[in-house]
Amino acid sequence: ILPGEWEDLDDETIERHLADPATAEALEHALAEARPADSWKTVRLVGTSAPGMAEFCGETFDRIAARCKLPPAAVAVRLLSADAAGTTAGFRGMSEENLRRIIALDYCACGSDENARPADGSLGSCHPRAFGSLPHFLRLRLDASSSIEAAVRQVTGLPASPMRERSRRGNRPTSPHSIRRRSTVRQTSFTRTRPPPESSSP
Repeated sequence: ILPGEWEDLDDETIERHLADPATAEALEHALAEARPADSWKTVRLVGTSAPGMAEFCGETFDRIAARCKLPPAAVAVRLLSADAAGTTAGFRGMSEENLRRIIALDYCACGSDENARPADGSLGSCHPRAFGSLPHFLRLRLDASSSIEAAVRQVTGLPASPMRERSRRGNRPTSPHSIRRRSTVRQTSFTRTRPPPESSSP
């Protein structure tokens, strides 16, 4: 998100430079010029320890700016000034229609580059994709009329096949209707939805 040479600086150096009000103001102007106004609608605050800013986690920068009565670039500089190392954001930059086409390919598997951290925040907050990627992938495939077997293969057997792992036994059967993504920026823990009880045979 940072323009020019700022992108190459480490977190400690960024905070040290931004301690100077004139430098912070210069970065704010540079950010405002480098990013179109509408682009702030696609940037969402995921986590931060900056004083007074944690309540905005889950909001896009344009909305945070409106609530703080500041330009979006000023919000970004405030966050970086106080917590350059811990402030994280999510960016939207792909077409959802294209993604649906991609995951429909039978050789496309589900994966995530996020780790699932404790829900109590003891190791910091994590992006919703940590808990939400797999159930959301399954939900999209099932809504596109994929069979449950084919969808489950895309998140289990297919990604495991290059490592020649055998399918693990003992997994409990899951009702397709119970698969939902429940993670958000504010609630990233996994919630299991119990499948409806099976009716007994007469």
